[in-house]
Amino acid sequence: MQSHADFNDILSPEDKKGRVDHPQWLINGFREVTLACGLIDVPLIGYPFTWSRSRGTPNAIEERIDRALVVPSWSSIFPLAKLFNHSAPLSEHNPILLITETPTQHTKHRGFRFENTRLNEPDSAEVVKESWDNSHATHLADRLAMTAASLQQWGKHVFRKYRYEIDKCKRRIEELRSTDDRESVRYLKGSEL
Repeated sequence: MQSHADFNDILSPEDKKGRVDHPQWLINGFREVTLACGLIDVPLIGYPFTWSRSRGTPNAIEERIDRALVVPSWSSIFPLAKLFNHSAPLSEHNPILLITETPTQHTKHRGFRFENTRLNEPDSAEVVKESWDNSHATHLADRLAMTAASLQQWGKHVFRKYRYEIDKCKRRIEELRSTDDRESVRYLKGSEL
């Protein structure tokens, strides 16, 4: 049985950054309820705040109002669960993603899939042509399998390049999220990474 609640409250003063302090009696009340219910707060990975308003101004406020609270029995079923805070520059709320991998789950080997983005790579056509021309197989299925294998090997290099660029953009977003100046906020919202 799953349950969902939207509390929009914080558990500690560290869950808020900005102008007016959050009333301590509200923090205490929310904390007491979570303790009385035996709830465990799944640690958040990434930027510590999930909601913001007026970033880049003197009135900026950031809070961690989005979280995953679980009971111990759930936590024992999903001991490797992780909660990730992602960026959404054009929204006040950041999306959070709960990954519930169990210790026995294994990644299945996926078959070959050709990604259309690879067509933008200047040497993709050459990889296909070279593999096809150098294949000595006479059956179409064998030639396709050999070409797929060549593309898969070549794609590992391309994927590493994409992964590097994605990671670089994520690092830049994290840098921008941790500053409150107008220029950084404008840059982040304009996605000019």
